[in-house]
Amino acid sequence: GGTLREVLRHESVKKAILCEIDPAVVEAARKYLSTSVEFDNPKAEIITENAAEFVKNFKDEFDVIIVDSTDPTAGEGGHLFTKEFYRSCYEAMTENGVLSAQTEDPVYDLNWLKIAYKRISSVFPVTKVYQGFMPTYPSGYWLYTFASKGVDPIKNLRKESVDKMIPSLKYYNSEVHLASFALPNFLLREIERMKDS
Repeated sequence: GGTLREVLRHESVKKAILCEIDPAVVEAARKYLSTSVEFDNPKAEIITENAAEFVKNFKDEFDVIIVDSTDPTAGEGGHLFTKEFYRSCYEAMTENGVLSAQTEDPVYDLNWLKIAYKRISSVFPVTKVYQGFMPTYPSGYWLYTFASKGVDPIKNLRKESVDKMIPSLKYYNSEVHLASFALPNFLLREIERMKDS
């Protein structure tokens, strides 16, 4: 529910779909997590289905797809790390659409970044890894992969749009945005190796 809550803070969002494979997760979130306050928002649609199957039903419809999945080795989470899933996301996105996928912990699980990056970059012309901090996850250091058909998250950053949002934001600003794509050397080397292989 936390991702849905953050998405719906943006006035430009007309509709947000949360697709969760397990209805018990949705019910537990409703009952126990204060971040789930937007489940009943009229702009929100909650779908309980395998997202890898759900996304196949769409063509050129989504402006943004956020893959906030479980670990790839945890039950059904692996479906959201396949080349087929990323291809379906590509097909479901509008021409200027963007995808953000969590791609694991670089300290303890760098191999999943390698797998996901290769699969995503084989589908999307623009693929860039970025970093964030998630104190509740192992190591607290987490990676995400941005992908699009042509939008570059650095070159196409609209600073004036970000600046308009700043009064309502606690963390994000244009400098944080750019800094999230400034990766440490060990990751840059791994990404170069992946591009060359």
